[in-house]
This record gives sequence, structure tokens and C-alpha cells, in this order.
Amino acid sequence: PYVPGNSPGYNVDPGTGGNPGGGDPGGGGDDFQVSAADQMLIWAIQQEDMDEDDIVNDHPNCYGTGRTGNVRFQGTAEHWLIQFDYVNTVPGGLREYSIPGAGPSGGRGYADIANTLTNEFFEIKPNTGNNLALGATEVANYVTKANINCPPAAGMWTTGTNYPASGKVFPHPKQPGKVLVAMLTAPGVIQYEVRD
Repeated sequence: PYVPGNSPGYNVDPGTGGNPGGGDPGGGGDDFQVSAADQMLIWAIQQEDMDEDDIVNDHPNCYGTGRTGNVRFQGTAEHWLIQFDYVNTVPGGLREYSIPGAGPSGGRGYADIANTLTNEFFEIKPNTGNNLALGATEVANYVTKANINCPPAAGMWTTGTNYPASGKVFPHPKQPGKVLVAMLTAPGVIQYEVRD
């Protein structure tokens, strides 16, 4: 391992650029040679890392990002459970589908669930307060903006109906002994509640 002042420096073979004059950038040690081929490999790996960073930081539009929220935020674990169940049991299911122009300030928005085979969107909300109305408004916005900015290969995007209204029951991810019940409460709105 590199220990400043106690580890060898590095140098590219003479005439290839690199660290002419020797010495490690940390200020100590003897030089060892890195061949031009090794340096090319290092640069290729560094470029791959930068390319991956660009993808992570600048998602393309109109695809399931699979992005995650902070599990400590209220509702994140419940969202994950419902999303992962859907994408693993329903063909065409994607999570956190990126839609340009659908965000709260007009930027990119993310539908909780998209189905690219049936052209459906779903928004997941707790079954409390005015979350049904909020979910219905959000999913309607996703449908409108996706039909403009992410037109499917065939048909049009719609609010989702391909989810059981009677509900799906999961072990609660944070409360042992309780269950999470998720159900379709309106087109495109999946709501969940905790039960004993």
C-alpha cells in the first residue's frame, strides 16, 4: 500500500509523459517504472470510472433508473418493497421511470412504477390524508408529460390498472409482526397501510 514518504513513486517509461524526474507525488521513496501499456490501462479504467459517474449524475430520459432514496426517510422501505415485488412479478415493470418535464418544478420527474409493455404508470402513496388525490395528480402529470416526451413504441401511456384492488400483503420491512397491505385505490395509484 502507498505510504507517503515510505513507498516507491511511479514513472512512466522514458519519453511517454507521466512523472518525469521521478519521485512520488507524495514526496518520498524510490521510483519504479510503469510501462506505457500499463499506463494506458490505468487511463482506460479512469475513463470508465468518469463515464459511469456521468451516467449516475446525468440520467438519460425515458427509462427506469432504479434509483433509490434514503431508507431512513419515511415511506422509502415501503416503496422499495412494492416496487421490487412489481418489477419481479410483472413483465415490463420498471421502477423510478425518468420523465422530462414531469418534476415538481418542471424538471425531470420519476414515476414510482412504469410498465413498458402495457404503457402504465403507478404512483405509490400511504393510505392516509389526501394522498389519494396527490397520487392521482402526480400520475396524471406523468402520463401527460410521458406522452409528449417519452412516446411508447405503440399506443399511449395511461394510468395503471394492472395491480390487485384487493391488495397484496407483505411482511412489514420495519415493524416485525405487522404487515404492509398495498392496493390499487384509483387508476395509477397504489396505496399502502400497516396492519396487525
